[in-house]
Amino acid sequence: TSYELAKQKYKEEHVDITSLDNAQKSLIYREIFINRLDTLSEELAKAFPQTMWQDITYRLHTIFWLLSVNDLIVPEAAYERNIEKIHKELKELHQVSSDSGLLGIRGGAATLRRTAKEEERLKSLELKLNEEKK
Repeated sequence: TSYELAKQKYKEEHVDITSLDNAQKSLIYREIFINRLDTLSEELAKAFPQTMWQDITYRLHTIFWLLSVNDLIVPEAAYERNIEKIHKELKELHQVSSDSGLLGIRGGAATLRRTAKEEERLKSLELKLNEEKK
């Protein structure tokens, strides 16, 4: 593949490298992707009328058509799992708060503020996740 060829070339140019780390692999992949994208974009530019490219760039058009459905789908199950996790944390927070009150544990105003702040953070996160999911 193009990636394997480019990786081999990179290793030859950098003689002291025996294996590549993730950052180096990403750079190689990115370079190959951009080169291929530019080649495809140039070919597409010739295939369509020039008036089409007044509203959209060659590169955007190419990237859009390279995407798969999975690139466009919102992972609703992941959002639901995170929202449920937040609900669970809120219940636990309320339970600990009420248990402290029943047991007469005196945490004072600082504990109340921390609890209120954590509750606000969790509710804000839940709201943000629900908005993103839409």
